[in-house]
Amino acid sequence: MSISKRSLCKHSAISDCATRTLREQRSVISYQLSVISYQRSAISATDGAT
Repeated sequence: MSISKRSLCKHSAISDCATRTLREQRSVISYQLSVISYQRSAISATDGAT
């Protein structure tokens, strides 16, 4: 019984780790996208100024 419990705990820890890395990757991607959109708006603003 204790062996099966331990394996279940290990499996849940692995899935938790996977979801955490997925979440971090998503936040990094969204941050990069926001930076790109900000750079684009800055470029368009400078284009309009000239």
